[in-house]
Amino acid sequence: MEHAQGPVQQVEVVSPNVSRQTSWSPTVLVETSKMGTMDPSEPLLPPPQREISNQNLGTAGWTRLSKILHTYDETKVKDCKEDIDTLLVFAGLFSAVLTAFNIEFYRSLQQDPTELSTRLLLQISQQLVSLVNSSDRNSSSLSHNLILSAPSYEPTNSSIRINTLWFTSLVFSLVTASLGMLVKQWLREYMVGEHISPKERCRVRYLRHQGLVQWRVFEIAAVLPLLLQFSLILFFVGLCDFARSLHPVVAWVVTTSIIVWLVVYAAGTIAPAFSDFCPYNTPSLRSSLKYIRSLLVRVGSHQSQAHIFDDGQQFVRTNPKLDMEVLVGADKAFMDADFLGIIRQCLADYGGHIVVPWIREMIERRTNSKVKSLARISSLWDLTITEQATTVHVLVDTIHRSLDRHYRYGELLEWGSWMGEALACVNAIANVEQLPSVEQVVSRLLAHGEEITKGTLECLSSTFYLPHRGRGLPHAFSPQSMSNVILGAHQLLDQESLNPLRLYEVVSALAERMQVDDLEKCYHELNFLMQRFAPAIKDRRTAGDWVDRFYLKGYLDRSITLNNLLPGMVHADLLLTLVNAYNMCGSPLTPATSPPNTP
Repeated sequence: MEHAQGPVQQVEVVSPNVSRQTSWSPTVLVETSKMGTMDPSEPLLPPPQREISNQNLGTAGWTRLSKILHTYDETKVKDCKEDIDTLLVFAGLFSAVLTAFNIEFYRSLQQDPTELSTRLLLQISQQLVSLVNSSDRNSSSLSHNLILSAPSYEPTNSSIRINTLWFTSLVFSLVTASLGMLVKQWLREYMVGEHISPKERCRVRYLRHQGLVQWRVFEIAAVLPLLLQFSLILFFVGLCDFARSLHPVVAWVVTTSIIVWLVVYAAGTIAPAFSDFCPYNTPSLRSSLKYIRSLLVRVGSHQSQAHIFDDGQQFVRTNPKLDMEVLVGADKAFMDADFLGIIRQCLADYGGHIVVPWIREMIERRTNSKVKSLARISSLWDLTITEQATTVHVLVDTIHRSLDRHYRYGELLEWGSWMGEALACVNAIANVEQLPSVEQVVSRLLAHGEEITKGTLECLSSTFYLPHRGRGLPHAFSPQSMSNVILGAHQLLDQESLNPLRLYEVVSALAERMQVDDLEKCYHELNFLMQRFAPAIKDRRTAGDWVDRFYLKGYLDRSITLNNLLPGMVHADLLLTLVNAYNMCGSPLTPATSPPNTP
């Protein structure tokens, strides 16, 4: 109901904290025409209550935002603290080992008192010998010669180099530990929250986060491993120099081992520059390696090589073709029946041409068998009950989703091989609780159009799994859908590859499920189709098919039921053909079980 355009009124809004004697009050222009066009289903709340409702909604939003931000910060800070804890443990052990080396080797910078005493005793001995041989020398000259002959000490260049390297290494190790403790304190202060209001917490968090970014706290934490690695390199260089002074063989073994480690370390550090998918990432060098990778792209002579050095992270985020590989990897990792429920939700965004191959791979992984098609595989029953149920849910959802996209968005829907595989599979393993959903899918497919109906009939008629009572067929069937079935059946009868007995089983089962009034509307079309079945069955009948022999009795019973509903629906020649087909497969029908004459 449309309302007339009303005038614009001035509504005085008085603040609850201001008395009416106050000379100032704001005025708000309200269009009265819009006041009459409110949704009748919307509750009419007075302005104060509506304002309270909006405030509650805003508070809930800020509370949720605060929790999300806190969880994000908590995860990031936790990862950083764990890395620092690892560094502190390694720095402590490394410093202890390094200190032991320094204590033993720093003495090489000073003259050894034992060596000096030995030299002095040697000189005294020489002086005494000289005194005995030369009695004319006095004690003063002896003392003077003794002092003058005392040697001066100069440390070797090797000792100076080794001590310099090892003490510098110890300094960097201790500096790393000290900075690590500082960063942990900064992060702890960042996570401290003393504010009750969620909006206040978000404000304080924003300012603190800006401080972390501007003062590069996380960058400082990322540099700490590099400092420790540099300290380790200094120690190794000094160790090589020390080993060289001991023995050539010791020096060769130690130096070779350290060179191998340096090559591996350098290769692992530089490798991300050539591929963004390389897992050897160093956070502090990520930007530098990315810049090197961009230079390699520019220098590369072949355009086809650009993807090797391109930004793989962006490629992965925007490439939907990798989604199925992600789900395959997740399924391989868990191989759990309950985990398939999560994968089912992930598959809700994809079409059947992607989902059905994934289902085949899933069955192969769980049954250790090769699966070429879902339409005829015995390994379906090797799955657990939960896996079978989830498979049915996924395939049924996929078919429904394809039909919905056609009706809602006008997407072109054609019968594909994946539909036949999916329909045959769900008919085979659907449990009693899932049968209604399977019947709904079959009903929608048969009502869709001539091409889809033909494909559905062909699938139902050729599948090995379909029982003779029409498992998975809809219980309610419309005349329009039956018209589609009749047109599709005429086309399928022209195909020599299809067994007409199976097709007749499906058509008769669908006709049996129709209301009598609806069946009368399709009587002539269906009667003409029944006339074509008799010669088709005679021409293509092969004796000894145990599947047909098992089901033929059911075909005869259903034909008699249709004739009881509408006399003459199934001709006598078709009934006689079915009896002869049954006799060809096994023992003949007795007179008691033979069908009566039909007018």
